[in-house]
Amino acid sequence: MASRFFRLLAIIVLFCALSANMASPVGLSTYNSIVKQLDFLPGGEIRFPYRITPTTNRVMDYGFTKSGDMADYVLFDPPTYTTATPGQSLPFDVVVRFPPTDENLTPGMHTVTFGVQEQTSPTASGNMGFSASTSVQTAIRIRVLSMNKSVEAGIAALPVTEGGDLVISTSATSWSKLVIDEAYMTVRILDEHGKILKAFATEKRQILPGQAISFLPILWSTLGVRPGVYTLEGTLHFDGYQTMALSNVKIGELTVTIEGYTKTLTTGKINQLMVMFASNWNHPLADMYYTLESAKGKKNLRSPTFSIEAFDKVGIPVFWDATTDPPGVYDISITAHYAEKETNKKGTVSIVAEETVQQLEQPAMLSMLAIILLAIILLALVISNLYWFKRNKEKERKEKESQQKPHDIATQEQPSRK
Repeated sequence: MASRFFRLLAIIVLFCALSANMASPVGLSTYNSIVKQLDFLPGGEIRFPYRITPTTNRVMDYGFTKSGDMADYVLFDPPTYTTATPGQSLPFDVVVRFPPTDENLTPGMHTVTFGVQEQTSPTASGNMGFSASTSVQTAIRIRVLSMNKSVEAGIAALPVTEGGDLVISTSATSWSKLVIDEAYMTVRILDEHGKILKAFATEKRQILPGQAISFLPILWSTLGVRPGVYTLEGTLHFDGYQTMALSNVKIGELTVTIEGYTKTLTTGKINQLMVMFASNWNHPLADMYYTLESAKGKKNLRSPTFSIEAFDKVGIPVFWDATTDPPGVYDISITAHYAEKETNKKGTVSIVAEETVQQLEQPAMLSMLAIILLAIILLALVISNLYWFKRNKEKERKEKESQQKPHDIATQEQPSRK
């Protein structure tokens, strides 16, 4: 009993020690927006004041982290805080020191993410060797403009139902210190094979240094267009230069339909039950499978995974063990799983005896025999008609020869005179 008591006491003490040292989220505050945005300043230095907001009643250490393609230009003053006590004021500056030129920098918007990380100070009294940390992050966005004409194109469209009107948005953002006198965009809509379905052109506009513009929306009716994912290709033309933007848009719903399935099975054996699927999408679908359930038959069948090509049909079997299933009608539920979606079809299958299956097949056999017999009779009639036609012709010829005139015969028999 005493041993159990001391073990329980040890667990409680351990839990309290861990709970006391669990890190709380650290706060971060500043003037105006927490995310700062500025333009590149060659050789310049810009400071942003921030303040750490402790949210714990323990002595903590605070450090800083940073990431991004321009993180080397960001410093922290002071670089760390150690053994900060609860309620202590913890101000710091984020210092951005720019290089002398922007020669090696890519025009555009660059993001530097920085964070404040707190960790239980190892010198804090009562630490008991446990430590945990937490952090908070924010960002500084630096815009770099070029002395050359540099413009970024944008194109996008929201999904639309099949047959609806597709609204295409196009834009241009200048990363240049120069005025763009004339800019416009040509837009092409491509199917999955790269075939051009439609082409458009926007109006022409001027773009001021470092500014962004939006062209008038493009409206396209998708009536008659099959469901699928289509490509929007936008080419931005500006003062003799070009740049391109690509985007995908979904028209209609991604669906797979269950076209049919084997409806008659035979009792006393394992049956192959085939289910036929049809894709209504213009891209191949992979990693599909389906389940077939029957409460009466106590079946829960799962197919292997399979793929289906764009707008194609495929039949996939499962195997129904009917060795002990009595004849009858069984309710079933088929559920196709694809692209995080499902399609369900309910129906019935009939399980019949072997003799019934033979009886069902017999009329088809009789029909085939009847067709063969009819063909033989027709062939015999044709041959018979040809035979009698030829015989009648021969008889007519002989009758004509026998009915020649007597004068003609006498003339033929009279000897010639010298």
